[in-house]
Amino acid sequence: MQTQAKPRGAIIIAGGNPRTLPACVEALRRCAIERPDLASRFEVSIAADEGVPNLLPAGFAGTSFIRTRSRHPGHKRNIAVSRTNARYLFFIDDDTLPDSRWLESADRICREKHEVVAGRSTPPAAVNDRQKVLQAILGSRMVTGGPGYLAPLDGKIRFYDIYLCNACVRRDVFEAVGGFVEKAPYTMDDTEFFHLCEILGVPLSADNSFVIRHGFTDLWRPYLRKNIERHRWTGICRQLFPDIYRQIPVITAADWSPVLLAGAILTAPLSIPVYAAVMAAEGLRRGLDLRRTAMFVAAAALHHATALYAYNAGRIGAVTGRIGCEEGLDETVRRRAAARSKTRSGK
Repeated sequence: MQTQAKPRGAIIIAGGNPRTLPACVEALRRCAIERPDLASRFEVSIAADEGVPNLLPAGFAGTSFIRTRSRHPGHKRNIAVSRTNARYLFFIDDDTLPDSRWLESADRICREKHEVVAGRSTPPAAVNDRQKVLQAILGSRMVTGGPGYLAPLDGKIRFYDIYLCNACVRRDVFEAVGGFVEKAPYTMDDTEFFHLCEILGVPLSADNSFVIRHGFTDLWRPYLRKNIERHRWTGICRQLFPDIYRQIPVITAADWSPVLLAGAILTAPLSIPVYAAVMAAEGLRRGLDLRRTAMFVAAAALHHATALYAYNAGRIGAVTGRIGCEEGLDETVRRRAAARSKTRSGK
């Protein structure tokens, strides 16, 4: 009797949004229809709060849906990985839209035998002004302070350049690190994991042709709400785990934000027009017309204001003990880092 070949890769999805997960699953279904030869080499494992199990995509080597009420993405990803057998683990978000080209790139990465690969995201086709402006915001290093989801990765990358919305990790690396910290907030799970990869000496690769469509949220209220939540948790983690976060350039720059903000307020007659002019030039450079450029300037100002407020509020809350991560998280992270340091020194 002929045995079924072991799948090359496993597509891992940690679902937290029942509004976006069905579209992601439908995109995988289309991948299997367009490229059944490739789909048969991959299995799909989804761990989510809510989902539609009867919509699991057919045509893959295997599919599984695990319902979990955990609010931590690290916990969900660990569970999803445990249900798979493939050597290469492809992590994507539940609001991404993989297509056949993404599947082709994933298959190529399996053949090239990388240990960790950072991919890129690209937004779906924008249908209105808000989405076009948001794409410009997310793709602007001047606004986000870093390469962001949309920018290409050039040269040697560090642990903070990799996002789990589109990344590949070889299973032996995943097991050597010990999986994801299950109590980590969503802003920290990838940062801590790939930081440990660096400690272990795992080479981190960037592949700019490994691209997935990412269905970013809409501009204004949904985006700003997410921006506040993300930067608040970043501020908390920066205070609790300075040995990790001080290595990130955009974080060290944000540490000076109270001084910069005070200077901007004191020189408001000059600083505000200069800021508006610089951001307007950035919007025009990114191909926006005058109306969208005006929206870009307003969105950039709100992005910076909410980010700086939330980041510093998170730091202050962590210092005063009013807010923080779950009990035992700091001990878990430090214990993992110490163990991996000993592993590296013992090689």
